[in-house]
Order: sequence, then structure tokens, then C-alpha cells
Amino acid sequence: MSEEYPMPLSTEEIERSFLRLDKNHNPDTAIPPVEDFLDKLLILNECNDTTRRDQCYMVLQQHLVDTHDFAGLIKLLKMRSEWLGNPVVYGEECHDILVSSTKDRMLIAIADSVAFGTEKPFECLKNLELLCALVPGAACCDKTWGYGVVNSKDDFYKRIVVDFDRKPNHTMAFSYAVQALTLLDEKHILAVRHADETAFKKMCEDNPGDVVLLALNSFGTMSVSRLESEMSNGILPEGVDWKTFWSKARSQLKKNRRVKLPPPSKKNEAIEYSETVSQTGDKQWFNDLADTQDVEEILTRLTEFAQGKGVDGLTDEQRAIIADRFSFALKANATKRNDKDKIRTIMLAISYGFNELPVALRARKSDEFAIKDDDSVDLRGTLCKPEIVLRAATKLPATSMGELVDLIPFEHDAKVAHDFIEAIDEVPHNLMEKLAPKLLSGPASREFIEKVRTEFTQIDVPFPLLLWLCRNQDQEGVRDIIPSAVVTTQALLSLEFEVMGESLRLQHQIARLFRDEEWLASQTERMTDVERSSLYERIRAVEGAWEPSQKRSIEKFLLAKHPHIIASAQDGSEVAAPASGDLKTTSWRSLNERREKLRILVEEEIPQNAKDIETARGYGDLRENFEYQTAKDQQSILLQRQSEMSLLIQDMKGTDFSGVEVLDKVVVGSSVTIMFADNHSETYNILGEWDSDLALGIIPSRSRLAEVLTGRAVNDKVMIPSEDGEEEVEVTVLSIQPLSRTVLDWASGR
Repeated sequence: MSEEYPMPLSTEEIERSFLRLDKNHNPDTAIPPVEDFLDKLLILNECNDTTRRDQCYMVLQQHLVDTHDFAGLIKLLKMRSEWLGNPVVYGEECHDILVSSTKDRMLIAIADSVAFGTEKPFECLKNLELLCALVPGAACCDKTWGYGVVNSKDDFYKRIVVDFDRKPNHTMAFSYAVQALTLLDEKHILAVRHADETAFKKMCEDNPGDVVLLALNSFGTMSVSRLESEMSNGILPEGVDWKTFWSKARSQLKKNRRVKLPPPSKKNEAIEYSETVSQTGDKQWFNDLADTQDVEEILTRLTEFAQGKGVDGLTDEQRAIIADRFSFALKANATKRNDKDKIRTIMLAISYGFNELPVALRARKSDEFAIKDDDSVDLRGTLCKPEIVLRAATKLPATSMGELVDLIPFEHDAKVAHDFIEAIDEVPHNLMEKLAPKLLSGPASREFIEKVRTEFTQIDVPFPLLLWLCRNQDQEGVRDIIPSAVVTTQALLSLEFEVMGESLRLQHQIARLFRDEEWLASQTERMTDVERSSLYERIRAVEGAWEPSQKRSIEKFLLAKHPHIIASAQDGSEVAAPASGDLKTTSWRSLNERREKLRILVEEEIPQNAKDIETARGYGDLRENFEYQTAKDQQSILLQRQSEMSLLIQDMKGTDFSGVEVLDKVVVGSSVTIMFADNHSETYNILGEWDSDLALGIIPSRSRLAEVLTGRAVNDKVMIPSEDGEEEVEVTVLSIQPLSRTVLDWASGR
């Protein structure tokens, strides 16, 4: 501000500063900006000195007219219209004053286009400011056409031309433009996007939370559903998916204390954003907590407070606010039947030193809580109810199970231990790991042992209990409950069950235990020779629990560790797999079929599995994410299958068997006819290891029938397996012939 126009201290001085703006004012003297005089007029208005205010106003208005300050006049007239109550009739006077201040045809055309005299003058003046600001090159936005840049303005036809992304060179009348267009500054999300689209796309991918804040600052407070609509309507760059964008943005915004997100299920509630943020534990923080009605937000805030500030030193007022929010959360959880948050709330409340809380449950006495006579909830008593704890445990993180079990009085309350023992078959895996040791070492340990032994009399032992016993066989107290041979045998049997969900995940974990050589060795060392042999035979009989290479690895380990386990084999046949150096052949048909399966595995199944893993990552905490764990297990299986299939194909030689010379003995690539005792005959075509077609009589060279026939001559007597495989029957080799054309065509893949 000029020294000649210091900020006045009285209304008289204000008046004198305006009177110096007369026609005789020295042009060499600097005049303050119009905003300074507007501030002085506001002071006069607040002092209710309307006489001086109006006199000074007229001086300033005439000065602005004389100096052709069109923009300053708009600001002054907006102030005046508010003083007068914004009457429509005042608009005509505003129009005349503005037109008298300029000879610029564009400004006059704009003033003629904003409906002075028919609309409220203040709104007309705002529209006038907008039209003045819409100069060529200015960025703007239209609800229909989106982002655009002003191309030109026409004072004769009173119209503006805008180049929109979706409609370039679009013409709009001034009167319509003020209703449809929004002027954008350089910080508006649309301006940022169009300034550098590559940088904006990277921002959407790396920092979507900042993009959401940019949208809120640009468009104002909005709901998630409206945000999705705005972002999907041309703002998100091509290739950026909304669900992926919002999932990552939500995770980032949860860490921003200035932002309050609505629950995921309430997409129509507004995202709240504040320029200022309270500090954890200050007065504003407690005021905000008192007003919070979202249970998840309450628990998050109180958890952060306990971890940061600690629960000691709270004032009575602060404890009252915290107790009230805990009570609110418990009532909300009872209404929604949300056992997970119910237990979370109780555990957190106990950590704050609360043993009971008032919770009004209307007239009914809900059995979901331990209710005292004064209608307050007994927090620790509620944790003694297995039906609540077990339902909640399926959704709680495994890291909280230890704390939860420690809050339940197993050591000195036999009834509580009894109630949980009776429900042992319903205990989820994450809770079993912490609960079972407590029950085993508590006053009801004998009852727990008997209950476990009773469960083992059933065909299907609960997977959580079975996995806990398998993993803890090295502990003497656990091993004494059920012998290792029984536990291991039951674990093998469980791998044959068709299960889904959580049981399937635990079944995979049991299967992995058998691939752990240290665990398998410790189990078999505690068995008798008969038990080891029985275990080995059962492993050989199990189908589908492991990939073939994994199964062979388990068998080889047992053979190496306990060579005598096959001493009782009836027929003395080899158990081990053939040596890798053996010559392996198969038909081109079978080899190409395997190659096609490998192609599908590599090009379709494995890439789809990778997509499934990425999708599952977005579902939340990976430690509790069943979809993610299942997809990762499947990935391991697929990669193992790829490795094994590749090796098998690499070691296999393709042939059409057309060059096989058939003489007087059965060889691979020959057709042999055998005669049975009842005088009926069968013809078999012996091809490669992977070849089989019952309709054409094709059998693989590795089959037992092919092995006993190979090397035989005409009229030889041969013992072959019967159809049921239990006995052997004697047959006579009737003839040995080359393969027929039909079989050769089959082998070549025609």
C-alpha cells in the first residue's frame, strides 16, 4: 500500500482517503488496488455508518468509471447488491454503470448477455466475471462435453467457441455458456490430467489416493458412487481400472487423518475431507471420537490411541467418551450380529481397563452377551461363551488369537474349559493352535484328552485338530494323546476326502507335511516295522494328494530311510521307478497330445493363475486371504506340473512304428493274438509308453500285460493278469503280426 494511503484507524480517516480520489488527483501518485478500498467500505458497513459508506461508495464508483476499471466495478457492484438485499431491479442500474465505464465492444456484449433486470444482480455479476475470465486459452469444463479450451469469443453474435476433447470447435451463446461452463484453474484435476497425461496416468497407478484428494478439491465433497461416476467419465486414463484404482486409493486414504471414508457397503455416503487434522489424543480428537458412529473407525482410532499414547493418565471426561463409544460399538454389533467386531471391541475395552459396559438391548435379554442385573455387559463373561468366540475366530487375524485365549480363564474355571472342550470339533485352525495347549495344560486336561480320543473314533477327524496333532507330535504331552502311527494314518486318510473352503486349505497343509523329510522321519521313527510298511503301502495307494514327482520323492525317502519296509512284497517285483536313462518311445499322436497339454498349461492356465493371484491381493490381509492362499497353492502345483511335463516330453521319443521289424518274438510295435482256455482269442497292439486305445486294442508298453508278452514266441504259454487284476490266467501266444494300417495311422496322428 502507498504511504499516501495508509490503513485508516477511524471512519473520518477512511472518508478522507476516498475523497482524495477526486478528478484533481495527481496522476503521478500511486493509488492502492481496489481491494483496499473495498475493505474500507466493509469497515464502514460494519460500523453502521451508512452515510459515510454510501458517500465513499459513490466516490469509488465514479473513480472506477473514470478509469475504465471494468473488473473493479464488478467487485464493487457485487458488494453494493448485497447491501441492498440483491433486488432484481438493481440489475438494470448495474448494467448501465458497467456499460458507461467502457467502449470495449466485447465487454458491452458480455454485459448485455447476463440477464440484468430479470435475474438477481449478484448472480448476474458472478456470471459476468466468468465470461470475462473465459478468454482464449482458458481451460473450462462442461457437464456434457467434459474438458475444453476456449478458442475464441465473438462480440457481434455474442458467442464463444470452445475446443472440447469430445467436440472441438463447439459454439455456445454467452447466455448459455455462463450456465454450462466451469472455469478451471491449473490445480483442477482435469487441467492436471491434460497438462501431462503420462504423468497423470503414473499418478493414478502409484498414488491414487492423491488423485482422489485432487478430485475432492476440484469437485467438492462427494460420495464414492459419484466419485466413480466422475472418474470413469473420461478422467481415468485408458488402461486404469476403477476397481483396482479405488482399492489402492482406499488403502492409502485410510492412513490420511484428514480423510474420513464411509464403510465399503455405503457407497452413497460422502467422503469427508478436512484441510486441518487433529492430533491423536488432543481435545479435537476426543470431540471427533465422540461424534464417530462407524464401528470400524471407532476401533481403529482407539487401537491407534492405545498403541501410541497408552491408556494411562486419561481424565474422567476422556474415559467417559471412550466408554460411551465402546458401548455404542457393542450395541451396533449386537444389532448386526457381528461377532468379529463384538470380540474385537471387548478385547480392546478390556485393554483400557473396562470390565463391564452399559449396553441397552431394549426389552429382550440377549444371550449374545453375559448380561448383569443392571443391564451392563460383563466383558470377560462374554468371552467365556464358546458360541461367540468360535464364530468370531474364523474372521479374526491369527495374530490376535494368543491375546484372546489369554483373556479366557481356562486355568481356574473348569466349567469354561468344559464348554470349549465340548465344542472342540468346531474350533477353527487359527484358534486351535493357541486354545489346545491351554486346554491340555489346564484343570480339564483329562477331559480334553478323552474328547480328542473320541474324535479319533470317527471317520472324519476335524482338520484343525488333526493338523495341530500332526504339527506337535514332537511334544511328549501331545504325542501321548494319540500315537504317531494313528495320527499319521488318519492324516493320510484325510487327503482322500473331497472338501472345500477352509478344510481344503488345511488339507493342503497336511499334504505338505508329508513332503517335509524331517517331519516324516520323526513320525516313522516312532513306529514299528509293521506300521512303517503299512504307511508306505498307504502312501503308494493315495491318488491326487501330490504331484507324481512329489509322491515318488516321498516313496524314495521312505525306502532310503527304512529299506526293509518292502521286504514283505508278495511277488518280489520292483517298487522303484525305472531308471531315467531307459529308452522311452511313444506314438506321435500321444506325444503331440502331451505337447498340446503343456502348451495349454504354459499359455493359458499359468497366466490365468497369475491373474487370480493379483485379483486376490486386492481382497485384504494376505495372512487371512483364503483366495490368495488357494491361488498360491495352485501356482505351486501348476509350476511343478510344468516342470515335470517338460522333462517327460524332453525324454520321450516320438515314432509311428512303421519301421519296426516283426520276426518271431513279440516286440514293441507288433500285434499279438493270444488264445484263452475257453478258446476265445484277443488281439493286442503294443505301442509306446503313453499309448492306449481299448477300441483298437492298443496297450502301452509299460502295462503289465505288455511286459509279460514282450519277448514271447508263438505257442508260448504265458500267465497274464485277469480282468479284475486279483489273479492270473494262462494264455497261449497264437500269432505275431506287424501293426495294421489302421493302428499305424492312429500312431502317426492321422
